[in-house]
Amino acid sequence: MLLFYVLPKIILSRIIGAFERVPVPRPLRAKLYGIYIKKFGVRMEEAEKPAADYVNFNRFFVRKLKPGLRPVDPAPESVISPVDGRIVNFGSLERGRILQAKGLDYSIEELIYAAPLAAALVGGAFITIYLAPGDYHRIHAPVGGSIQFSIHVPGTLWPVNDDAAAAIRNLFIKNERVVTGIETAHGTVILVKVGAFNVGSIRAEYDPAVGRGRRVRHRAYPIVKKYQKGDEIARFEMGSTVILLLPRTFTLLDSLRTGAHVRMGEALARGGI
Repeated sequence: MLLFYVLPKIILSRIIGAFERVPVPRPLRAKLYGIYIKKFGVRMEEAEKPAADYVNFNRFFVRKLKPGLRPVDPAPESVISPVDGRIVNFGSLERGRILQAKGLDYSIEELIYAAPLAAALVGGAFITIYLAPGDYHRIHAPVGGSIQFSIHVPGTLWPVNDDAAAAIRNLFIKNERVVTGIETAHGTVILVKVGAFNVGSIRAEYDPAVGRGRRVRHRAYPIVKKYQKGDEIARFEMGSTVILLLPRTFTLLDSLRTGAHVRMGEALARGGI
């Protein structure tokens, strides 16, 4: 971990991202990708295509799944997991703070760069989900609604694994991130996509310009961008973390457990309570 304090994290991550886009000759793909598949336990039986069909590592990493493998909870009031991953933390949003790890918390306002909205989230709830290298890395709408704004917050690219979360104060507000606001009948749901070391980029389906530039940028969408629960809205090009922020009109399910692995489409909370 000490090494990361001196490494040029952003430059190295961008270089790695560039190499991931270099075409791999077909005869080498299965063997090269196979090393990653074995090391990180990638479930290639779920992938839309065989490993050898992905022209470069980036395409392999953001692979789609076969249709129907992630059913979306059908209850109208449910909030689903937007990703496959492991629940790191969850709980109430008290005093404008979010739990990062034991003994560490951080500011909602500094995370999302929107003071009025941060104030409105106090009394609500949060869920932090970590995407491991072997997970499916496309991001889906946790609720149905209209995407009304996004905020790109440049930053550094620390690792976001358990060791980093326990050691680096304000980890998630140091790292680059994209904040997405989804308006629903029960209030604005916020989905924060946090970059990490080796993340080539965060891509948004609803706006290809999101995630570019080195200054904080707020983008509003006067033409409503409506999505159904479970629709794909973004992707990580290498792994990271998502933080789901819910207003006080939502309630977390009693079945949530820290450390549990969830899949996209599983119910995590209920709205309109």
